[in-house]
Amino acid sequence: MRLIAFIVVLCLCSTRLEAKPNFFKNMLGKLHNAVKEVVGDKSEREDGKPWFCHDLDCPEFKVVRKITVNDDLEIEERCYPETTWVQTTMNGDRQNLKYYTMFQKLFAYIQKDENVKKEKIEMTAPVLVSVTDVNDETVNAQMGFFVPPAEESTAPAPTRKDVKIGSKTPMCVYVYSYGGWQMNLDNKFWKNVNILKDGLREAGVTDFDESAGAMFAGYDSPFRVFNRHNEVMVLKKPSEEIKVENKSS
Repeated sequence: MRLIAFIVVLCLCSTRLEAKPNFFKNMLGKLHNAVKEVVGDKSEREDGKPWFCHDLDCPEFKVVRKITVNDDLEIEERCYPETTWVQTTMNGDRQNLKYYTMFQKLFAYIQKDENVKKEKIEMTAPVLVSVTDVNDETVNAQMGFFVPPAEESTAPAPTRKDVKIGSKTPMCVYVYSYGGWQMNLDNKFWKNVNILKDGLREAGVTDFDESAGAMFAGYDSPFRVFNRHNEVMVLKKPSEEIKVENKSS
């Protein structure tokens, strides 16, 4: 409650106080958006996309099934169509890879500083990080911001050589969701990857691809305190051609 009160004060202080017809409307709009950002609204979206995308555009997917392992663990099998991402990569410590540098490169791209059109681009969700082993101590990580289908043909090219726009082929994945903050790829990330893999084995599911590494999807800004949503994923081995309708479930 103290944090919400602090945000209210900030909103009031940041609003010019001269009399205007829409003064209170603007003030209440800023207050509503600030509180919503902190709380993380879990209400259903009219477009059918998941609540955890909040107000951001995010990829379509189909929920194939939900696997209940025990009272505390449920795993989702999802299939995604081909998607487009603006991406960058780095190598780092397997036990504590700080991906802030990658995030800053992609954020500079959408903030118009580092794209050829100098256009500001809306943030999307999730921030997706794919991780594969280089050796016992080092991993390669690829971070991506989602490019909505309607913007694929008009997305400006990045100006940095280490930032590129590319596509991910259709894929099916197993997903485990959890809350809290996940700001680095650290022991908490690997712990949840292991929960996912062990849960699949316990449920008798063995068709996940160990060699493909793991993925992390984060849907929240650092300022969101409640209702945070993180996901770890492992790739399902393809058994047949993946066909996904452009509708999330």
